[in-house]
Amino acid sequence: MVISKWLSYRAWGLESSSVNYKMDEQKEEVEAKHALLKEHTRTAIAHKDMYDNSSALPQIQRNQVRHQRAFHRALNQLQNLRCNSQMQNAQTNLIPNSDTTSEQESQPSRPSRRQRILLRLTAPPRNFPPPC
Repeated sequence: MVISKWLSYRAWGLESSSVNYKMDEQKEEVEAKHALLKEHTRTAIAHKDMYDNSSALPQIQRNQVRHQRAFHRALNQLQNLRCNSQMQNAQTNLIPNSDTTSEQESQPSRPSRRQRILLRLTAPPRNFPPPC
């Protein structure tokens, strides 16, 4: 999930840099044709040129979508695992514990740093209903 998110951010940066580069490349030509242009108009001209004359921008955007889908697939799998785990814990709690282990041995260990980071990244916003 972390890799997919990072690659998605990277694609956004590549797209932005590509458009900015194209705008700088076209600046003199566009300003010669049009006296006053706003920034968003220059951006639109750069986008149009990149779509018409290059496959770079569509390819970057396809990669971006692919990484977002991979992230959301992994997020759904994690949420399903959490739901299944919660359901199993709820069923286990219904059965009395006949184990004679000490309390210290039965306490769960603390999650690793990597697990805590993943939990924070995938935690829903506060006041958000749980998925299951």
